[in-house]
Amino acid sequence: MKFRFGRFLLSTAILAGALPAAPVAPNPAPVPGGEALAEANLLIPKLSDDSYAVRETATRDLWKMGEAVVPLLQQLAAGKDPEAAIRARGLLRKIELGILPDSSPRIVDLVMRYDGGSLDERERVIQELRQERAFRQILKLYALEKDQDSITMLERSVRGVAIDAARDCLAMEPSDVKGAFSYLRMARPEAPEYMAMASLHRTLGTLDEELKKAESLDGQDAHLWRYALLATAGRLSEAATQAEEAGMSVAAARLSLISGDPVPWLKQAPAPPQVVAASGLSDYREFAIANWEGKKPNPELVRKLRGMARAGDEEEQAKGLMMMFLTGDYVEAEKLLMRREPVSAFYYLDSAERVDEALEQLDIDPKEPDYAGWARKRFDVLINEPDTEDQEMRELCLLGYFLERRGLNEELEDAFVPSLMELAAASQENFLMALSRLSADDSGFTVVEPVLDASAKFAGIDEVRWMQVIDNLFGPGRRAPDVWHWLGDLDPAMEPREKIGLMAQIFGLLPETGDKVQRFREQAWLAIGKAEAAEKRRLLGVLAGISMPRFPPQERRMGDAETFVRCVDELDKLEGGAEELKGLQVKFLGAVGRWRDAAKICEVYAKANMPGEPASYGYIAAALRAAGDESEALENEKKAELLALGETRALKQIGDAFAESGDFDRARKWWLQAAEQCTTDHANFADIMESLSDDALARQDWKLGAALEEARTLQVAMIARASNLLGSFYARHRLEPDMLRAFSRLDGPERESAMAVIKESVNAPFADLLLADHFFAPMRTKGLLALHDEAFEKSWKKLADIMTRFPDSENTRNSAAWLASRASRRLDEAEAAATHALKICPKQSAYLDTMAEVQFARGDRQKSLEFSSRALKEDPWDMQLIRQHKRFEKGEFPPK
Repeated sequence: MKFRFGRFLLSTAILAGALPAAPVAPNPAPVPGGEALAEANLLIPKLSDDSYAVRETATRDLWKMGEAVVPLLQQLAAGKDPEAAIRARGLLRKIELGILPDSSPRIVDLVMRYDGGSLDERERVIQELRQERAFRQILKLYALEKDQDSITMLERSVRGVAIDAARDCLAMEPSDVKGAFSYLRMARPEAPEYMAMASLHRTLGTLDEELKKAESLDGQDAHLWRYALLATAGRLSEAATQAEEAGMSVAAARLSLISGDPVPWLKQAPAPPQVVAASGLSDYREFAIANWEGKKPNPELVRKLRGMARAGDEEEQAKGLMMMFLTGDYVEAEKLLMRREPVSAFYYLDSAERVDEALEQLDIDPKEPDYAGWARKRFDVLINEPDTEDQEMRELCLLGYFLERRGLNEELEDAFVPSLMELAAASQENFLMALSRLSADDSGFTVVEPVLDASAKFAGIDEVRWMQVIDNLFGPGRRAPDVWHWLGDLDPAMEPREKIGLMAQIFGLLPETGDKVQRFREQAWLAIGKAEAAEKRRLLGVLAGISMPRFPPQERRMGDAETFVRCVDELDKLEGGAEELKGLQVKFLGAVGRWRDAAKICEVYAKANMPGEPASYGYIAAALRAAGDESEALENEKKAELLALGETRALKQIGDAFAESGDFDRARKWWLQAAEQCTTDHANFADIMESLSDDALARQDWKLGAALEEARTLQVAMIARASNLLGSFYARHRLEPDMLRAFSRLDGPERESAMAVIKESVNAPFADLLLADHFFAPMRTKGLLALHDEAFEKSWKKLADIMTRFPDSENTRNSAAWLASRASRRLDEAEAAATHALKICPKQSAYLDTMAEVQFARGDRQKSLEFSSRALKEDPWDMQLIRQHKRFEKGEFPPK
């Protein structure tokens, strides 16, 4: 759908200039004159005619004249003729509600139900009217309602209707801007509607004019209107002042936050809905504000948070412990964690590469570890006393994860396979349940290879047992039985253990190694090419189902974008097409470089199904620009801005569309706009903070990044979960804003205190990878070379020792390679470590990105892009990988 914005802008700008600056009540209907007046005056007496047919005809003819006869009907309704008065009042009600003779009978019926219904019935009617997109009727019902209970209900039910109605007007060809403004004025004055009008004025080029008009307005609504206009104009300090005057202190705090000052937000940011905040949240706010201002933590506050972690119910204690990590009380938090939660402490210490301490938490001797004996005790409970099992399965998952992560494959088999077979002999049901839990643990700690070995021993050649195994390993509804049988058809000689191992790679339980999965795809395409139409459709459906990459990306991924896109193309050639998959395919066409096709499909879909959805036009614009069509991209981007109407969700989605195409400059513009114009959408604002923070760190905007990360850390404190497995996550969340704030002050009068924070932070838990992610390069450019090298060598030694002890611990090797590449040190050893990691997991996107970083540090742009492209093939929508690829394409090589 084309949008000729230039011609549209010329006509509507003139129209918009005649509109009042702030929302006002609709103008009174004009009194009819001339022929209309004469006709109406002839019809009025007929309303009380003796003939029913005459009365009905006159009523209908007056109804057709609409708002023009409202003044006459009002006089008649107040008159003494009862028949005429009743008919006049009925007509007035319909005309006021925007119901005309040609209106939908369904809408007319709903309005009549509203007038005669109870409060609950009226609420149901409003929801049904929303489904019918009868926006004018909803807004009129709201405006005309006199009953206070109904008004209270409508305040909740009608929220957002005016914006939806305005968007429908703007989606028309040509856009009905006058109608959009009219709907927005019909709403009771609230921030989203004001922001929508301000956004519309900016799109039309009349924002400055409206700002000038607004200067002379008085009253509470005037402050609200000026806040919306100023925020839309990007004048954030002035907008914050007006928001405060309008009683919107949270909005004012939000504007201060994205200007680099988080203190107002730290004081009053609302907790997410339906979250039971920890009792120490107010104390955490106090800490965060003092910490931001460079003050030492209040000893009494520290004592209170420690006390919270030691008293109260179990959940409150867990949240209190998390608060200790969030306030940087690492030493005491670690002690408490190790004393109270050995399993959680094991994960925390193992994540920090403190392996010996971690094993000791499980009572495993690090010098002579007996993994099989330790696991046997847990399996004994599952075998002999399954009803008493509480933590045993969780502990087994964690040990299995540790052994797989460290490359201890023989130890892993010894610890799990014999005991699993004993469990199978004792109870097939408990065995199958164990398979499911070990291979798909909710916490992400999975044990796969020994589960596959035990499964093969259990099932043998029994097809019924294999179906039970497959159902428990891969879950229902994932085409797993189809794949199992297809593999058998493609290669009848393949052993069951090899088949189940290949399926584990296809479904993402194991990393792809060798060329087995690729060989399966090649054989699958040959089989599809030979199949008849019905069988071809079935096989394409199976291949598409197992090839579709997960979106958004998750830790355990499956699929192949190229295969999925090809499947949909082939299905589209068959009778019936592949419409149900087109909407999914469009997300992956860009990943394989077919941006113009992505834009075309999205354009057809948007026109047919969602013509008023701004994010659709944002995606079309991003895809067209990626395809090199700047002029059409600009038209669609303007359409997206016109339809967005200052709505946070829409603006964020448009920004995401540009980011997915690699256009981070435009993405930042839309994300900032979403943050500036956000009124009450707290849930989406949390996502915007994350996007803006990542962008600020990539651009080394330390001030904005520090403010946003401090706000995000508050968010973490608000939703602190009672899971001590997250200790490492919480520890890093305190470290990051502290480091960012220090870097933002390095070049000013506070350099000495900033240096003190940096020196303290580099020795904190989990500082090494945080330094690698964000701070090594700026440490070199800002003259902190000695501290940089000291911190790097200390971390490198720790990782080097782990690599010697566990040579097949591919994650440790990747971490070491990442650390060295970002520090531009020990690059030969980094390349060797990355090569080893990729030998074990050749298609792991993070490992491929690390190798790309190693090559970039060497100054080899071509090799860097080669590995980065491979990483993106595995995870086409990972924002960090997309950003990295753009950096490798055009960015400067890192400083030495």
